[in-house]
Amino acid sequence: MTRAATTASSSNVAVASTAAPVSSASSPVTARSSDGSLSAVLTVAPGEVSSGSVVSLDLSVTDSAATGPVGPMNLSYGDGQPAPQTGVAASCHAGAAPSTSSQSFQYSHTYSTPGTHKVSVTVSAPCSSETVVLEVPVTVVD
Repeated sequence: MTRAATTASSSNVAVASTAAPVSSASSPVTARSSDGSLSAVLTVAPGEVSSGSVVSLDLSVTDSAATGPVGPMNLSYGDGQPAPQTGVAASCHAGAAPSTSSQSFQYSHTYSTPGTHKVSVTVSAPCSSETVVLEVPVTVVD
């Protein structure tokens, strides 16, 4: 089943979220968004799981005008459990020629509480106010 992503932009923050959870337990859920030269894709698979099952999260970030590594990333699993805060402090290399920087991150998480949980990640670009927020629902059933 294809999932539609919606994008809204306000105050240099691009937000992408997906439609309602899919009905197939094996379907991945993906959100994509960009803000200026910064773009990100978050895929969660599967989008619906049984309580106690593991979900895989894949995050790809690209900054086509990077002057340093992609900045801080704040990840939330949406169920109150701690998530890794991957990424480096945004560092600006003054005078550096912009280049493309791409990074990929993989995570796994076990959900134990039934319900729909919102996985979210916020990514910031160095040396700019460009920020992308991605949100993807994960449905956990008994």
